[in-house]
Amino acid sequence: MTFRSVYTRNYGREDINDYALDVVETYDSNYVFVGYGADYGINKYQVYLIKLNQNGDTLWSRDIGSTQNDYARCIKETPDKNYIIAGDQNSDSPNNNSDVYLIKADTNGNVLWEKIYDFNTSDNGYRIFVLDNGYVIAGTTYYGLLLLFKINGVGDIIWSKTVKLNDYVYSIKSIDKCNDDGFVITGKVGHKLVLLKTDSVGCIKPLINSISGEQNVSLNDTISYISISIRGNSYNWFSGFGNITTGVNSDEVNIYWNQTGVDTLYSVVFNECGSDTLTYIINIDSCVAPIISPIYGNFIPDIAIGTEYQYHVVKIEGKTPINYTWSVNIGNVINGQGTDSVTIQWLTDGIDELMVLAENECGSDTSSNSVMIIINDLKETTDSNNSNISVFPIPTNSIVNVDLPLEYDKCKVEIIDICGKQKYIGTMHSGLNKINLSKEPKGLYFLKISIENNSIIRKILLTE
Repeated sequence: MTFRSVYTRNYGREDINDYALDVVETYDSNYVFVGYGADYGINKYQVYLIKLNQNGDTLWSRDIGSTQNDYARCIKETPDKNYIIAGDQNSDSPNNNSDVYLIKADTNGNVLWEKIYDFNTSDNGYRIFVLDNGYVIAGTTYYGLLLLFKINGVGDIIWSKTVKLNDYVYSIKSIDKCNDDGFVITGKVGHKLVLLKTDSVGCIKPLINSISGEQNVSLNDTISYISISIRGNSYNWFSGFGNITTGVNSDEVNIYWNQTGVDTLYSVVFNECGSDTLTYIINIDSCVAPIISPIYGNFIPDIAIGTEYQYHVVKIEGKTPINYTWSVNIGNVINGQGTDSVTIQWLTDGIDELMVLAENECGSDTSSNSVMIIINDLKETTDSNNSNISVFPIPTNSIVNVDLPLEYDKCKVEIIDICGKQKYIGTMHSGLNKINLSKEPKGLYFLKISIENNSIIRKILLTE
């Protein structure tokens, strides 16, 4: 679709910086722009109205304002063919607070009434929705809350709401009415454009997204749980098999589990508009072996010989481990053996497997908790016999050919990514072998070929 400019005009006043922020088409097919003007002669901002005909000719213009700094952001035509304008008024007080500023003007731009609305913070008015019997104004507060209030035809407040969202509310872009008499609002919340739905009196109920915390616990353990919610002002928790020791009225609670079995943990969040409830199933056993996280630490592929790096794990479920056993082949555990965090010094070139086993009085973590570490291995290596091993094509987009001499018959072959994770393991025979990497992400990989006590490394570059 191509748009054609009908006319282009500039509007404004000499020695005053005028800003247009909104426009409305009027019942007589003309246009009224609203904004504000910065008069640096008197060091004040005032609301500025200008009415144009269809040809862009100025029919009239008006300055509206007080002795304070006044701004307008939105204009709507009212059922009686007048105009309602929303913005804010900024005082000259030391704290520089602003209040929502509403103006009703007649068809010629003359003020019928104007009102200031102070909600005990620094507030801004952004958008208006016109009802048959009044108006709903959407704005923001100094604390980053959504501000909604309804007024009647002469500006008296009928109801008002402030709503805490999951991030700071910077501005409101639009408000419209839904078929169920609620309102739909868009705005900038944090760094995102957010769509909100309220009921007919501006209410948005709280929402619990999830509960975090251990679900497989041991008898006599005390475990923390967090209710991850938005728009909540207060909280409550209920448990059948545990005693809530702290936090019953907060989003984080500590529970002492004193009975075995399967329990349902309830988290309830409230605000002035209602509540939301989420359940969480807890399995309480007499004793639960530990489950730990993957190993965290430095897995870059160019770790230098002799350097020291820290690695750690986190208990996810079960009784607290009483011992952590770390094992490594070409490095030394400098300190931390027996704990969840160790320092390892890497002693020689190669690819090593770092492992950890967590144990408590109930048992050990049976999951395979290990990670491959590449030490100073960005370079390719050859075996001591200088055997003729060919790896091609390099780079490749899927298939890697490995041509092995007779002495490497039935050798072990591994492919490892740059984070040290093993992507392939197998046995190859002398002659031409093929490995399909088409399902792996593009990037740098290492091919390790081992037989008896001899091994070599080749780089593989996987491309589009």
